[in-house]
Amino acid sequence: MGMRKKPLLLLLLLLITESFLFCLNFHPNYEDNLHMNTGIRNNLKVNLKIFGGYSYIILEDLNNYIDSWNYYYKAWAKHYGGYLEEAYTNLHSGVSFEGEILFSFSNRFSLSFCTGYRYGKNSSKIIYMDIYKSESVHNLTNIIGVIPIKLGVIYSLPITEKLKLNLIGGGGLYFARLSQKYGYDPYGSYWAQWEKNMKSSDLGFHGGLGFEYKINKSLAFVLECLGQYIKIDSLKGKRTYKNSAGQISEQTGKFFYWEEIDKLGIGNFRILPEKPDPTVYRRNIREFVLDLRGFSIRLGVKIILF
Repeated sequence: MGMRKKPLLLLLLLLITESFLFCLNFHPNYEDNLHMNTGIRNNLKVNLKIFGGYSYIILEDLNNYIDSWNYYYKAWAKHYGGYLEEAYTNLHSGVSFEGEILFSFSNRFSLSFCTGYRYGKNSSKIIYMDIYKSESVHNLTNIIGVIPIKLGVIYSLPITEKLKLNLIGGGGLYFARLSQKYGYDPYGSYWAQWEKNMKSSDLGFHGGLGFEYKINKSLAFVLECLGQYIKIDSLKGKRTYKNSAGQISEQTGKFFYWEEIDKLGIGNFRILPEKPDPTVYRRNIREFVLDLRGFSIRLGVKIILF
């Protein structure tokens, strides 16, 4: 996390601190809370939430990369003949499992600390059939793992005696990893495999709303829908290559993203751990960005600990 991101982290901590003070000042027993050895401990409630859910992720750079290879092979088939039997599919879906500790200072205001794990994977292939009816297979697998560490503020509005609406906002630090595997098998006579592994971390923000239905004095069901804004750059890692002839090579570094144009004028995107020199055949060279913007729907339970 670079120097330019530190002000955002300080702003996040400031907002959480201000929210904490806000909760105390608006607590109905605030006067009593100022007494030594009494107050907050007497009014504080600690709750635990456990969630599972579905996430939709934009992943702009990665999916543009996938789409560009579909376009490339379609253009290749149009120029040389043949057709595609299958094409790559985008990665947008993921699952999440999270746990959250809530510190409630009143019936309206709570502070939260949340962590967990988010996971997304897709595997697809391009099958190109040439004019001689020979197949060329290109397998692609993308796997994403994210560990969030989030702080948040929750404002609750009662709807009925058992049901309430929660307004949720906050931010945190997200640790992300992307693994990509590509295998090339032209006509079954030769094979080659590339694997990329990269990771980085960055700040992100979330907001949304949820419904909480109380089952008894210590348990409630919770349904939440959250939007998130997270873009992670400065991804570093390794790219390995091997083939059926026994060749092996390895590259390490920061991953860059650009469009490569071949001699036919057909372009596709590249994601490699090197910054290439710009030429007439390379354009829009920049760092690769793991775009985790999107939304999540999660269902879980809230347990009142004490």
